[in-house]
Amino acid sequence: STPTKIFEAGALGRVMLLPATVPIRDLCSHGSEALLFEPDDFGAFERAVRSFLHDSSPAREAAAALRRHVLGEHTWDGHAERLAAWLQQLRTTPT
Repeated sequence: STPTKIFEAGALGRVMLLPATVPIRDLCSHGSEALLFEPDDFGAFERAVRSFLHDSSPAREAAAALRRHVLGEHTWDGHAERLAAWLQQLRTTPT
């Protein structure tokens, strides 16, 4: 499935505190684009929240990086351009 809410919040530059599940790890990396925690580890979640409350600047930098990533790679126009390029390649590739 597509993590639409992450794309939407990321495009708005919101700080993301997310469970480190496979689809989320495929989109975000801990510390550089979001704050991730192990889904079944409440202590990890608590530490991430406390870390953000203590010093929000790393999380805000991660939010800005995620925004750049989302707006650069995950827009409808970007998807349409990649699809058009792929279809063009299919038409020009000999079978």
